[in-house]
Amino acid sequence: MSITVKKRYEVDGYQIINRGNYSYVFHCKDKENQELKLAAKKISLASMGINKSLQEYEILDSLQVFLNPHIVKCYDIEQIGDDVFIILELCELGDLSKKIYEMRQKNQRFTAEQILDFIIQVVDGAFLLYKKKIFHRDIKPQNILLTMDSNNNLIYKICDFGSARFVQDMGQAQNFTKYLTPLYQSPEISIQQIFSPKSDIFSFGLIIYELCFLKLPYITKEEQQPFFNQLKDEKFQFDLSTIEGSNEQINLIKLIIEQTIVYKQENRINWEDLYAITTDFKQYSQTIYEQQNAENFCYTIAKQHVNLLMKKSQLVNVLMLEFQNCFQLNILDISLNIFKLAFTTLACCKHLLCMSIISFMEGNYKNLSSNLKKIIKEERFQELSGIYKQKFKQDPDIKFNFDDINIKKFNYALDMAHFQINWINDINKNYQNQFKDLHDHFIQFAAFAKNIGSSSNYEDYIYLWNDLFQTQIEPKIPQNNQQGNLNMQIQELFNYKQIFSFKQKFQHK
Repeated sequence: MSITVKKRYEVDGYQIINRGNYSYVFHCKDKENQELKLAAKKISLASMGINKSLQEYEILDSLQVFLNPHIVKCYDIEQIGDDVFIILELCELGDLSKKIYEMRQKNQRFTAEQILDFIIQVVDGAFLLYKKKIFHRDIKPQNILLTMDSNNNLIYKICDFGSARFVQDMGQAQNFTKYLTPLYQSPEISIQQIFSPKSDIFSFGLIIYELCFLKLPYITKEEQQPFFNQLKDEKFQFDLSTIEGSNEQINLIKLIIEQTIVYKQENRINWEDLYAITTDFKQYSQTIYEQQNAENFCYTIAKQHVNLLMKKSQLVNVLMLEFQNCFQLNILDISLNIFKLAFTTLACCKHLLCMSIISFMEGNYKNLSSNLKKIIKEERFQELSGIYKQKFKQDPDIKFNFDDINIKKFNYALDMAHFQINWINDINKNYQNQFKDLHDHFIQFAAFAKNIGSSSNYEDYIYLWNDLFQTQIEPKIPQNNQQGNLNMQIQELFNYKQIFSFKQKFQHK
């Protein structure tokens, strides 16, 4: 059975989504916009009457201009025969009672973050009702629908305004007609006293409690009155220690339950104050989130710097080993002095790289390689280093061996630098000029290593090594090797030499 509403909306009478005491909800399609997900609420006039049906639509329609994401959207209405059809947005995840049931069946619990997300969203919608002087009168899990937004976030929407009405004073108790579902009604309704819109607050508190424990404080209607009697005599007691969440989150949930599940309606918190509390917490959470994001961003940057330094240190270490191996196997036809000169250059580079890594771990800007100081100012470095010190030991992705950067293992670089300075000083002046750049860099390195000079640029020592390789080592490799018969050690040496010979590949970016 298909029914067309306003010559536009096709209601599928065979696809029932939900049913209430006086209504059915069916799947519906918009012929003008096939992508729009809709539902049609069919209300029997024999049960509700035309005035009640129109009132529900009027209330919903009055709210649409505010585009509140936590009030169900309403598109149109039409009376067809003895029924009224209200066209609504479809919330494909069903209602909150279904979600609670699923969690109970899976033996799962809502986290404090999930519970607060629910509270913040529903309070946002309910506060709009409060400002527009609309008394819902039937707040319960079945009347809170779930859907997903375009960012895949869970969205809660207040629905079913069949019991709702406009009131003059949201704090004034009156002889309202009783509509609330018995298990979620407030004490004053239970004992048939006059009641105010604050009865919705009590119902809301019960839902929050149910999200915490997947059950109400009582199981049956018979157990409800003893609970109310106890609530009348003493403050509601409950334990949220089994809820997963931060202390701030748990304490806020506890505060809200304590101020909503209150026996006397005049002592309950109102929607305006609830909105203020939840808005403050939301802003506080956003601030914390942004701070954590900023910290994570800083840590990521610092980690990238350190990982790059560590990778370069490991490359230099492999190059040193390969170079030493080739020399010991007499593959390189160079003198011991040239070997020591080149090896010292690599040892100085290794030392400076390790000092820069340690600088991030200790916050020591003075020992940071000078090329890094050009791209990281001291204030920014202290910020990066401070975050890195806090987090790197807990980071499961940190795989490097801290033994590899133990600077005591590389003290030999200073001794070797001194030896090379003396050796260059002792050779004839013509030969000295050839190694002047190396001589000056070794003097600078020695001053830094002894903590009496400024830091050096580790990249300089790679360029010095490359120059030495091209002028003093590569020409001494036997011709047959140069023609392609290089053994494994020489090939590895050329591979690493090639990596370090291109400046753009080794720049710290």
